[in-house]
Amino acid sequence: MSNNQTEHPNRPNRSFSDDTPERLLQEASEAPETQLELQRPGPLELCASGEVKPAPTVRPTAPVTLLVALGRTLVSETHCAKQTISIGRGTNQDIVIDDESVSREHCQLRFESGRYMVRDLGASNGTTLNGRPAIDEPLAPGDEIGVGRFVVIFVPSSRQLARVDHRINASTRMAPPEASTRYLSADQIQGVRQAVRQERGAHLKIIGDPRGIIGPGSARGSLVIAGPNVTLGRDETARIRLSGWHVARRHAEISRQDGRFVLRRLCRFRRLFLNEQSIQIAELSDRDVIRIGRYSLQFWDAAR
Repeated sequence: MSNNQTEHPNRPNRSFSDDTPERLLQEASEAPETQLELQRPGPLELCASGEVKPAPTVRPTAPVTLLVALGRTLVSETHCAKQTISIGRGTNQDIVIDDESVSREHCQLRFESGRYMVRDLGASNGTTLNGRPAIDEPLAPGDEIGVGRFVVIFVPSSRQLARVDHRINASTRMAPPEASTRYLSADQIQGVRQAVRQERGAHLKIIGDPRGIIGPGSARGSLVIAGPNVTLGRDETARIRLSGWHVARRHAEISRQDGRFVLRRLCRFRRLFLNEQSIQIAELSDRDVIRIGRYSLQFWDAAR
């Protein structure tokens, strides 16, 4: 792993814009990259008596949009301008995701120093940011926060909105006074829960652009690992097909061995990366990231 910090391929190179929420939904190429203009006090202010005290809290000036999605299915849309936005399974959370893969208090979005940060609260399934583990990380428009089997999209772009299969209905439920949330209908929620059950087996979650990837479950943004051996490559017989000159016809294989999953390189002249390390063969662990050419796939072990 290089010590130089590089941008994740799924993280848009955007900054906050001093504009309306609708403006934030536009592509970065359609809007100038400007820093959100907020009054940022210094870390400390002196009292008249000479004592020091923390600077006053600066609150968000406008609500942010948060989408909760499972694969390409939109579960909820929230517009919130709170200092702290809580996400979890508990009914007292600002964004409630009622699923066993989500902890009661899973993570928080906290507004600090003029922007939101995502903070993991020790959830059993952890929290990710653009496919990588996140403990306390700054957020930018378009970032995708992994919460259990779901993804929370922070200030989605028009391209991300277009990837969602359908828009939610206009019905509302009770929500905190500073948060406005709309939910799917009961029938649509049932369909989402069915998709959750299907994703509880071992699978690969697609990170970034899914175009050029064909395989079981790819329409939902994930690839089911079925059978003792799953081949990845450009060949038509590959279980998971990846297009492009940078992919070999038979590039890699995932096999089950005594309840474990092993990743093996099959080609000679193309490299295979696991967590950005070039490998020939390695055992997979939950949430490892596999990279083949321009494609990144995150391995999710079967829920136990």
